Amino acid sequence: MANKDLTPVAKDIITTCTKCKLELRHVVVAQDRAGVVTKVRCYTCGTEHKYHPEKRHAETRKKTASIEKYTNLMEQHKDKDPRPYGMNEKYDIHDVIEHKVFGKGIVTKSNDQKIDVLFETGQRILACGR
Repeated sequence: MANKDLTPVAKDIITTCTKCKLELRHVVVAQDRAGVVTKVRCYTCGTEHKYHPEKRHAETRKKTASIEKYTNLMEQHKDKDPRPYGMNEKYDIHDVIEHKVFGKGIVTKSNDQKIDVLFETGQRILACGR
């Protein structure tokens, strides 16, 4: 277990409360023999529950790769003028579109009723040809 927390008993720790469903201040109430936190008590609601360490997210790497891919594709197709997105329109792969909410994007996959569009914020599936 790479994510061990060795905070001593009776010390404060920030973790997610299973009852409040929020990241709140807790007090450590129990540890295992190795000194790893096992139980905490929420200061807000008073519930005592098992300590759940924050999980590491691979999301950052994924988002960085997505942004990199977006930048490369937009650079390759910078000469294309963006078409305004509309559900009634048909789009081909590598069409550059402008969406009201997501901004400028590029079509990466297209079929009769759906398109996959890569925006700076990530991949989205949009309706088309309706």
